[in-house]
Amino acid sequence: PLTVCNRLAEVYSAMRALAPHVDWSWLSKAVKQLRRSARTVRHKLSHMQPVHLLAELGGNLMRRAENDAGISSYQRALTYRDGLMIALLVRRPFRLKNFTALTLDASLVLADEMGSLIFSRDETKGKRAIELPFPARLWRELQTYLKVYRPYLLTLQQVAPVGPVDALWISNEGRGMGDGSIRVAIRKRTHIAFGQHLW
Repeated sequence: PLTVCNRLAEVYSAMRALAPHVDWSWLSKAVKQLRRSARTVRHKLSHMQPVHLLAELGGNLMRRAENDAGISSYQRALTYRDGLMIALLVRRPFRLKNFTALTLDASLVLADEMGSLIFSRDETKGKRAIELPFPARLWRELQTYLKVYRPYLLTLQQVAPVGPVDALWISNEGRGMGDGSIRVAIRKRTHIAFGQHLW
């Protein structure tokens, strides 16, 4: 696997730094030979989907949450939240760390008829500040989530929070979602829809 090759290359670099007087050419040769035959184990292309199908999935999940009388309020809230997450990621493909960190009145600033997604340079991988408008096509859906489903999810807290929960994405336990739980939610929804989960 390519991962094994990369780890061995890291060992080679570390040994050259730790013991520069030692001849590590044999290890360098091994890394080069391994690199010629190394292959990625995760077939990412087979897990990709066209953008329009992902946008459609997000919309379908939100419509199901609003219209399917056969699901509980709990499932309705989770389905709507997951649909909005997928639909937003299609239009604003942030890194998962930034997407998880979306907070009301900080990285998501709302005005009367629009919103802005804002990250300081310290919050981004490339050390560049980001300021983008919230997608207009999802404005109504965001308002529904904020007024109906997010408040419901907050009621699921077992223990009262110390302060207000300002995270945009709320878990099934009434707390801000971590990147692991967001990843799991997207994997689950995309696997059901496409037979293959998205990374």
